[in-house]
Amino acid sequence: MTELLLVLASRKENISRCIEPAIGTGTIVVIDRFIDSTIVYQGIVGELGKERVQSIMEQTGTWIEPDLTFVMDSTTEVSLGRITPLDKFEQRGIEYHNRLRKAFLDIATQPRHRVINTDKIIHAVQEEIISLVERHLNQCSSHGR
Repeated sequence: MTELLLVLASRKENISRCIEPAIGTGTIVVIDRFIDSTIVYQGIVGELGKERVQSIMEQTGTWIEPDLTFVMDSTTEVSLGRITPLDKFEQRGIEYHNRLRKAFLDIATQPRHRVINTDKIIHAVQEEIISLVERHLNQCSSHGR
């Protein structure tokens, strides 16, 4: 719970100082690890409960649902081979990372989610993301948003 509250305190400051002002001017905001990561790390894998964590985020004003969310998916072995363990999460064993991957894929069910297979070469991944963002922006502009 302490970890969750620390994450949310930092997020609340980021929302107030960066995200809301940018959205207010119509700027596109790109964020790495947002509400889905909190649901997965603290709620599902951290066992606080998905609904409980979402409720706490709603109560603290830190539940802002993105228009588009990319879930970067790869086999656990490939993912672990790409990182240099820097923090306590990355240093955990393969079973922990398998649970993380499963949890991210399990919650990626809403229309905003796009699961990207990152086992491909980086250029192909970049092209897929750019294409999906362009399609989303075109849909938004055609609907007057």
